[in-house]
Amino acid sequence: MAKKKRRSGGWDPRGPGRSASRAEDKTEGEVEKSGDRGSRTDPQARPTGRPLHERRLSGSARKAAREREAKRKRQMVVYGVPAGIAVVVILVILLALGGGPYTGGGSEAAPAGSVTVSPGGFRPSPIAKGKIVPSFTAPALSGGTVSWKPGQPTVLVVWASWCQHCQAELPVLQGLHDKYPGVTMTSITSAQGQEQGPTAEDLVAQDHITFPVAVDDAAQTLLNALGVNGFPTIYFINADGTVFDQRSGETPPLALDLAFQHLQQQAGT
Repeated sequence: MAKKKRRSGGWDPRGPGRSASRAEDKTEGEVEKSGDRGSRTDPQARPTGRPLHERRLSGSARKAAREREAKRKRQMVVYGVPAGIAVVVILVILLALGGGPYTGGGSEAAPAGSVTVSPGGFRPSPIAKGKIVPSFTAPALSGGTVSWKPGQPTVLVVWASWCQHCQAELPVLQGLHDKYPGVTMTSITSAQGQEQGPTAEDLVAQDHITFPVAVDDAAQTLLNALGVNGFPTIYFINADGTVFDQRSGETPPLALDLAFQHLQQQAGT
């Protein structure tokens, strides 16, 4: 009789008091067997009676998927803002390179094609003593153009507004320019905005600079043609256009004064 009860499902191995649930056990067993048969005959078939823990996992998976989607949308917004800014910056650069009049402001390079140098090209180092300094024409910081060519003794200084040595030396050069009126004085500002600091326009106003300031272009055409690899770079140029002396970096005021004196003698004043 015990065997018969075990076959009929009346005996519950989990102990007494559980026989009342045998009908439920049988139903669950039949569902499970039905699901097993379905999985054998059709690999795509899914059991109809999934355990409770599987339903909980599925709910968690759906929640995780929603969270991933929300995070992806947030990232699209966060990364989309810098991308939009980058597009604007690129458009500004393209417009600057595309030409148009130089509007000044002291922090902008001159547009492409507005600077001419003869002879042009790239020099890896400063022009040596006795060599000819190329002629050039470029937009002026204050509007119009600045041109230079051989013919008069000249002091040519190339500077950047953010360069601290340039900031210290420009007032000294302005004082020597006032002291030796027979010496032509001109300058070139380049490398605009490459470092933090005042604009060229601010520096000129602050130091009351009166000598001409040419503005290099975005390709640094003047910088390359003059072989400048440091700021400030000063060329002391004889009347025939050859280099009398060249200085890189901040130069002692006495050395600057002596070079101006030499050029003043050439001017005969």
